[in-house]
Amino acid sequence: MKTITQKKSVSGLVDIKKIHEIIQNNLPDLVFVFDKKLTYLHCSYGENGQKPAMPVKTFIGKRVSEFFPKWFNDLLRTHINTVLATKKELVFEYQLPPLNSKDDGHFFSCRLYPFEKDQVLALIRDITEQVQTQKEIQSRLKRDHMLSEISQTLISKSTLQDKLNKIIRQLSGLMAELVMISRITDDKKYIERVAAYHPQKEFLEFVQSLKTKISSGFGQHGKVFSSGKPIFIPYTTPEKMAAMNARRKKVFKKFPVYSSLYVPIILNKEVKGILSMAHTTKDNHFSDEDLGILERVASRLALAFESDELYHKMEDELAVRKEIEKQLLHSRELYRSVIANLPNAAVTVCDLDLKLLFADGPIYQRKNIDTSLMLGKTLKERWSKKIVDLVEPNYRATLLGSSREFEFNFDGIKSTVYTKPLYDLQGKINGLISFMLDRSDELNNQQRIMSAIVEGQDMERKRLAEELHDGLGQVLSAINLHARHIKSRVDKTEQSKNIDFNPLSALIDKAIHEVRTISHDISPMPLYDFDLSSSLQDLADQSSVNAEVKITMKSDIGKHKLEKNIEIGIYRIAQELINNAIKHAHATRILINLSVQDGKIIFSVKDDGIGFLNTKKKNKGIGLYNVKMRSQSLNGVFTIDSSAGVGTSATVQIPFRKTN
Repeated sequence: MKTITQKKSVSGLVDIKKIHEIIQNNLPDLVFVFDKKLTYLHCSYGENGQKPAMPVKTFIGKRVSEFFPKWFNDLLRTHINTVLATKKELVFEYQLPPLNSKDDGHFFSCRLYPFEKDQVLALIRDITEQVQTQKEIQSRLKRDHMLSEISQTLISKSTLQDKLNKIIRQLSGLMAELVMISRITDDKKYIERVAAYHPQKEFLEFVQSLKTKISSGFGQHGKVFSSGKPIFIPYTTPEKMAAMNARRKKVFKKFPVYSSLYVPIILNKEVKGILSMAHTTKDNHFSDEDLGILERVASRLALAFESDELYHKMEDELAVRKEIEKQLLHSRELYRSVIANLPNAAVTVCDLDLKLLFADGPIYQRKNIDTSLMLGKTLKERWSKKIVDLVEPNYRATLLGSSREFEFNFDGIKSTVYTKPLYDLQGKINGLISFMLDRSDELNNQQRIMSAIVEGQDMERKRLAEELHDGLGQVLSAINLHARHIKSRVDKTEQSKNIDFNPLSALIDKAIHEVRTISHDISPMPLYDFDLSSSLQDLADQSSVNAEVKITMKSDIGKHKLEKNIEIGIYRIAQELINNAIKHAHATRILINLSVQDGKIIFSVKDDGIGFLNTKKKNKGIGLYNVKMRSQSLNGVFTIDSSAGVGTSATVQIPFRKTN
């Protein structure tokens, strides 16, 4: 403490030594001694204190009321009287208004001690910095709490509009009188106020009606949208605000704005909205710290806007999905109705792993197959290996985008299967659908027709063969006998040396042989006298001699007697295949095999000829077509396997039926 000189007072001298003893542990900024009439008896300032604006001697002998307002004089009087009455120290705090425009006012702590008789020692300390620090801490705590509450509001289950309404009230209660949240319209032409709050209803209604046209760049909102940066106006006057917004001059005169903040709400580098606040009272102004807080709130609002957009997207997608499901349900019912009225069909739907998703149709019902037990199972889990080997390659090709059509014998039901790939909404294949149509009746009718045609052809061939043999053959035989008779008579005459009957006899013999060959080819006469094995052996022997080809015949059907139409069909097929091997394949060796296995007649012809140069030609040509037709007429299956330079193997499998 600086040296304090003794001053003469109205009541006498002040004990300076006693003052020193009291203030040693207090370190005040100012030291006063008052009497009970609030007269300054002593005044000084400590080591840490700032020098008063007026010299200390100015206060000596004068009363407090001469320097300070009445409220302070009354406050001090009350506390001094209390100290004098109780003889106990007392502490209180007070704030003095600013002395000039550069002064923001000060906070003080005053500790009163009972001193001499009717005297009070006042130790005064400037606590303005502590109070401001405490206020800043409290303000930060309140703002952190507010940000926490805003975060809690944003993650609540209420609608976005309810969240925004609650947030602007939270901001208004702590930071500003006017708070607005604006959002860019979907067409990006306007900025609309989606939430706003102000204590004055008339001003609030005006704010809520505002709609800024972006293209004009009008107002602070338009500038923030265009630049994507915040606008901070820490201090202004109603006149300046009116000048910046000429179109709303009357509004700002009626509702003055002294400080304002505009912060963009940015989502994915695009301005989606604007958070703005304004002070409408003269003594309140924003700071840089307020701008930082508002930017933090805006970033949280951006996430809320994003969540809202995602929510509406999900709602739209859900609505679309529900509509699709509704249509699918309708389509399914319609489909079930259609399938139920198709007596010869079945439908199957599989995923990419060939797991069954759906199966229905009268074919399954006729076979008493519970398709529900197969759902979720793979193709191999549902069917036998024989079925899998036929169906799986076609299904796999379908999953690669290729529609397929193939014949399928489903437990005795002759069917044709059609497959198509299924696509998801993105156009990717996610499964397949197959339609199985029962063609048993159709194929049976075709077989009966072909059998009738072939049988008719065979009957006509037999008739022609008999007519050739019995008609033309007999005539040629008679001619031959007559020619021999003439020759014998001529030989008895002298002219016999001049007449040669040998060429005529040779021609007649050749004609008879040709008639017999044609008759034999048209109708296999041996079949009517001998069994199939013997007839085939005879055919092999004749063909081998005529074409100089080695033909081997093997048969192990034993004493099985086949139906005559089957024997004729196999014989005709043998004729065609042997003829092809000799004329087209240029074979040197031919193997014929006839057997009965697993209830089927197996007939095959193999040769060592040149084979087919192009596999597409396997089923072309009248000869092979006739073989296929004859096989189908016998309810059989014709297959052919050929490779260039290797030879050809043709096989016919016909169901075996015993006959007497």
